Amino acid sequence: MMNNFQSHFFSFKPFDVLSALLTAFLLVMALCGVHNTIINVLTIGLFELFFIVAYSLIVHRFSAFSILWRSSRWVVFCLILWLISVSLSLYFAVNQPALLAEQVPAIYTSYILFLLHVLFGFCVASFLLESGMNARRFLLALSMGVFLLCLYMVFLLLQGHEGMDRYWVHGLPFAINIRHVGYWVTAASAGAFALLLIEQTPWKKLALFIVAVVCAATLIWMGGRTGTFSWLVSVCVLLMMSAYCGVLTLRRFWLIILALVSAFTLSSLCSVYDWNGMTRMISTVSEVNSEGHSEGFTEGRTLLWQVAIDAWKTSPWFGLGANAFLFLPDRPHGVHPHNFLIQLLLEWGIVGLSLFLLLFVTACCLPLVQVFKEKTITANTLVAGTILISLLVHALTDGIFWYARPLMYISLALAIYLVSAQGGKQEEVVSL
Repeated sequence: MMNNFQSHFFSFKPFDVLSALLTAFLLVMALCGVHNTIINVLTIGLFELFFIVAYSLIVHRFSAFSILWRSSRWVVFCLILWLISVSLSLYFAVNQPALLAEQVPAIYTSYILFLLHVLFGFCVASFLLESGMNARRFLLALSMGVFLLCLYMVFLLLQGHEGMDRYWVHGLPFAINIRHVGYWVTAASAGAFALLLIEQTPWKKLALFIVAVVCAATLIWMGGRTGTFSWLVSVCVLLMMSAYCGVLTLRRFWLIILALVSAFTLSSLCSVYDWNGMTRMISTVSEVNSEGHSEGFTEGRTLLWQVAIDAWKTSPWFGLGANAFLFLPDRPHGVHPHNFLIQLLLEWGIVGLSLFLLLFVTACCLPLVQVFKEKTITANTLVAGTILISLLVHALTDGIFWYARPLMYISLALAIYLVSAQGGKQEEVVSL
């Protein structure tokens, strides 16, 4: 028996080790969060670096870019142009006369971390293509992590722990700031609903139904308007793409509707604070109607956008460098402008933002060619695309491109999205 165990244990392939590493990290992130943003950045950055190094050592060659070069040279070309543009922005930023001494390390650090996210995404894409694994397991890990976090919170509350407040600054032990959780739960809710739509096995469908309802109810319970709205937008796009490809049956449609109703109901039943759930959304709308302006609804975001745009005008072509908003002298509050387009425009200028959008749109259009040309859609395309939509819509009013967690989710989802454009044995076409 021992010999059989040893032969089975040592039969693991190197790719299985990487798969277990990535999946485990996404799961344990639910219970190992900290309040400090810097520590979060370092934790995720070190993990991405470790994954990149481990992947390179296991495969014995840096094949992440070569795979994309063979499949889509235009994407690699756009990436090279964008990196050149960002490097020029970095050069101009560190040589501007009005630069503060403490701004230089922040600029270099953000530049390195952004490159790390990009390289991590390409390594994951290469890893998935070479291993032939089903990429949905990593996206399922995001949803299962939220489910575990909810169980953990319920357990502590049943033990008599109190102290929840609007931002979890004095929240549950080991629970991260609610804004960081919000980015994660938004992506997890979108992915869970996509997984629920495509699953066909009855018992798996039931399990995914429970996970999807809990994830979405948690998102609504947190009271985040943009997160909830972006998740609903992603679900609508999910239904439209499924209908276009002819895989949206009446049963699947009503299953998604039932999950939506269940999520809102569960959230309402669990909303015991005055800052969470539908209570905050309704009170915010009432506040706007009574005051007659939108500043209360946006919580000062329009002022942040105006300050950032005024600062960008001083260096329109290449921007003011990474973390530029943080060091603006007339910055009213916050550490980022709460809009990723304005943030990238301020940091990298017109040239950097244009090339970034060109790169992103080009990469995202690859799987869509198959969708609109053949009216077929793969499971990976549907799930990863839903997550990307939810995060990008959310990024229009929040700091998705500032914090490390959502950037890691974008890198992971975009990597899976690119893999789905290449086809292969690991791709499962969604069918009736």
